[in-house]
Amino acid sequence: MKQCKVILLGDSCVGKTTLIHRYISGEYRNDFKATLGTNITTKIYTKDDKDIEAAIWDTAGTERFKSISSIHYRDADACILVFDYTSLETFHNLSNWRQDVLSSAGIKNLDSFPFIVAGNKCDSQFDRQIEEYMVKEWCDNNNMKFFSVSAKTGENVNELFNTAIESCLFKKNSPPPQKIDIQDNKKRFCC
Repeated sequence: MKQCKVILLGDSCVGKTTLIHRYISGEYRNDFKATLGTNITTKIYTKDDKDIEAAIWDTAGTERFKSISSIHYRDADACILVFDYTSLETFHNLSNWRQDVLSSAGIKNLDSFPFIVAGNKCDSQFDRQIEEYMVKEWCDNNNMKFFSVSAKTGENVNELFNTAIESCLFKKNSPPPQKIDIQDNKKRFCC
């Protein structure tokens, strides 16, 4: 069975844990406490009669756990960057989260690593601080997919996670990098 590692990143209280719970169980809960460290949830996803075991990593969104969480970015196959429509600061911080992944996970080719942006709480029409066109523009400029989601109503939650998992498959099915043999020149000179 193929395996896929998806990490969720974003500020504290943007709804990462609630989104994962909605995807796994199909239910909404609003009584989660802030994640301390990292929690891992798995789900079997089936595509074209093939099963994929998706490990979904829920990370702490607070500064004091950032150094611990960044260790878990390694070997990630995809990253979902989550912000809260009712908090402009959480959107502005997406650049920092993205940069943390790029530097901690040793990603060399930006085009080969799937980042997906999730704007959570899209059902909060009256408290919004971020307009969707702002997010789409930022995502277009950074070559990222974008989903407007609601853990509360379930809007686009399955589509978000399914897209992340499917992007892992595309990444894993891409051809391995070409091997380059470097010939060692046996002649060595001193001076």
